[in-house]
Amino acid sequence: MKIISKILSVALVLSGIMPLMAVVFSYTDQQKVMELFQLNTAPTPELQIVIVMMGAALIFASVIQFIAAVWVWNGREAGLSLSVWVGIMLLAAGVYMIAGLSKVGVADSKFYIVDLVKGVIILGLTIAARKKA
Repeated sequence: MKIISKILSVALVLSGIMPLMAVVFSYTDQQKVMELFQLNTAPTPELQIVIVMMGAALIFASVIQFIAAVWVWNGREAGLSLSVWVGIMLLAAGVYMIAGLSKVGVADSKFYIVDLVKGVIILGLTIAARKKA
């Protein structure tokens, strides 16, 4: 396997760990989720429901990245195709968060550009891996 594919696989795993940790915390330590999103309040019952639902949605985001990583590592073309979609998903999520947070008045969205950056990195690595294949 080419070194670029190995790097892409590692990037996908590292990227997938982030939503997985959010899943774990959404179930085990909702106060940690509040801190992660820079909310300085205790989670209300309504907010706890939203946090649990967010965790459920992030299971998919995590697992799909792990599947792409395994497929890329094993040299499957489907892994590169899935990596493109992961990159697009992360870019879209990043743009959505920045736009949505701006709409509700969150001016400092540095933390929230992480998905945008991960998307650019994964798409770049995927393009490079495809050229080497």
